[in-house]
Amino acid sequence: MKKIYFFAIVLLAAFAFACGGSSVDSAMSQVEKALDRVEKNKVSMTQADWQALEAELEAPLQTLATALENKQVGTLKRLELMALTARVAAVFMEAGMNTVINEMDAAEVLPEDLERAAEQLEQATPADTGQSE
Repeated sequence: MKKIYFFAIVLLAAFAFACGGSSVDSAMSQVEKALDRVEKNKVSMTQADWQALEAELEAPLQTLATALENKQVGTLKRLELMALTARVAAVFMEAGMNTVINEMDAAEVLPEDLERAAEQLEQATPADTGQSE
């Protein structure tokens, strides 16, 4: 009888490892691998690379969002998802800032131009005198 229990436990353990875990775990793993790859190569990534990354992450992030909405994850997994979300946001925020900086450099917007535009805006806007009409 003990042999049957032992065999059943071994069989269940093997089956659990063979399935690869839940969809939430596999989605988190996909996102983490993509973020690791991006963090190593973010300086050399082109706009097409960022778009490919966004397409690659769309399905796993949707899986994670659905799991959160349906309350399919526990408290610890929610904390892990929050940390992962912060990583995703940081990576894309940095990419966005780099894009803005590169576009400003390409447009050659100079501080003098910005100051002149601010002065023109002040002249065009009537000053608030604090008096009611």
